[in-house]
Amino acid sequence: MKDFKKKLAHFAVRNGLALASYFGIIPVPAKPLDLRCKVNNPIEAYYLSGWLPVLIEIDITRLRGFFNNAFFCHRESSNPFIQTLLEYEYKRVNSYQNSALQKFYDSWQPKNAAESLGLPPHNSSTILQQTDAKAAVLPWETILPEARMESRNREMRIQKRKAFMRGKKAELHWHLMGPASSEAGQLEFERLLKIYYSIKKRGYIRSSKPDGDICGYLLLDQEKWCILVYGGGQHRVSALSALFYNKIPIRLFYQKPSIVRREDVAHWPHVRSSLFTKGQALIIFDQIMEARQPLIESQRFFSDTRIEN
Repeated sequence: MKDFKKKLAHFAVRNGLALASYFGIIPVPAKPLDLRCKVNNPIEAYYLSGWLPVLIEIDITRLRGFFNNAFFCHRESSNPFIQTLLEYEYKRVNSYQNSALQKFYDSWQPKNAAESLGLPPHNSSTILQQTDAKAAVLPWETILPEARMESRNREMRIQKRKAFMRGKKAELHWHLMGPASSEAGQLEFERLLKIYYSIKKRGYIRSSKPDGDICGYLLLDQEKWCILVYGGGQHRVSALSALFYNKIPIRLFYQKPSIVRREDVAHWPHVRSSLFTKGQALIIFDQIMEARQPLIESQRFFSDTRIEN
């Protein structure tokens, strides 16, 4: 009986992983290895991780947010979520209207995936120019643009249902770019404030559930490194930053690629598939590492919107 149960367990794990892979689901171990009091360097954490994801404290200056827009995540950055929270805290705005978030949505409206990634028409593939901006993929990812679009559509539908349950009029809107109607912008503003006040009142409460931590992956260029915040952690990072957190617990190595090395550019999946050339892929990598936004117009615009404390 014991051998039978063992074989059954192995069968379930093996076929469960295969089924998850078929549907594009990334299985996440229930509990990351907690190295917060032991390690503060992600490379060292990587070698201690084994097959588990890890949880370590990361200095906020190492974080990059807003997907490939790659805003710094400290209080002095032009990150529109952080700036909006600071504006609200210092009573410069009390709604979405005239906030840094509204200005961001009004100014950042990429027409396609190439523009979203900071690649001009003369230096990008026809596929990227014909792909929706919300379907943009990074060169080192394995997910296809079609699957990325479906994933984001699914997330937008979830947020729309949540708003509907609160009696709010909602529409589909991806929160990391414009355009956004006044209603959609106000809902995002309220979502941001809800998380901010929750952390302000109760402190930051994490868990080992799949969405219980802020997650990211490591970009590495020789001795230089940064963490690109991924998934649903943008609001939490911004709230923590506005509340003077200097170090944030981040879950790493929870999905492939665990580490994105600049020197491996020729082997990145979407470079191998010719969606990006090596040069285009490195443009995107360097933008994120250096926290440069894709459009110079965005940088110029936000240079005048920072809240000075």
